[in-house]
Parts: sequence; structure tokens; C-alpha cells
Amino acid sequence: MGGVALVIIAFITSMVISEQKFISNEKSMYHIARSDKDMADPWDKLINSSNYNKMLSINQTADTNKYFTYNDYNKKSARENDVSIFNHEVSIGSYRKSISNKDIKSGYQEITYKLRGIPSNSRILTLPFVIYDKNNYKVYLNSREVEFYENKYSQL
Repeated sequence: MGGVALVIIAFITSMVISEQKFISNEKSMYHIARSDKDMADPWDKLINSSNYNKMLSINQTADTNKYFTYNDYNKKSARENDVSIFNHEVSIGSYRKSISNKDIKSGYQEITYKLRGIPSNSRILTLPFVIYDKNNYKVYLNSREVEFYENKYSQL
């Protein structure tokens, strides 16, 4: 009887110690993202009402904050050109220009780019936008739907 009690006590003690270790690890890893450094590597951070908007705009603030260095999940064909996409670069032929954050407006299932100071001598414009399935997109130019193509990097 004493041996059984000793085994039960040892079992319960190891269970409690394991549970406390697990809780301690969870608390150290998973916490509410408060700093830019937390948001720079958000995979194990929690989102709440105070950091929700900042977490959503990480990619758009990348050019002004040294911590935001990770890339979003990109289609495999887009990875070769992901730095240009991540930096919001527009290209017309060999001309490249980064779009300012104030000229990018994201909405529900839409994104609007205001393009300023871009040469108009070429008919091919590449936007920093990855197309995952061409059938799921519509492109409008000055409120009119236009035909669009994707390049070898799956960009619009």
C-alpha cells in the first residue's frame, strides 16, 4: 500500500511540475504584441484591440521601421521578386519607383494605388501585387474594368 501511494505521489508531482513548465513556456512565448520588435516577428504573438490595426499594416510601414523585415507568404513564382513587391515598387519598362504609403489604400477585398509622377511612354505597368488565381481578380483603371496580365513573378 505504501509503494502504491509513493508511485501516486511521484506521478502527481511530475504532472504538476510538467504543467507548470508548460504554462511558463507558453507565457514567455505567447504574449500580446506591444512593441515594434514583437510585431516584427508576429508568429507567436497575440493580437488584441490595441494592436490589431498596427499588425494589419506591418507591410505598409516596412519602409519606415527597421524591425519589419519579414516577408508575407508569397506565391512560389513571386519569391524571386519579393523584395520589389515588399517595397511596393512599380515598374514601367526599366523605370522603377516605390509607391508611398499614403498612395496605397487597402480595403475589403480591394487595394487602390494612386500613381503619381510615372512616365506614360510605356503601355506595360507592373504593380507590387501578387496574383494567386487570375479568375478571382478584376482590375479597374479610372473606374473602367480593363484586361490584365500577370508576369512571370505572378505580379499584376
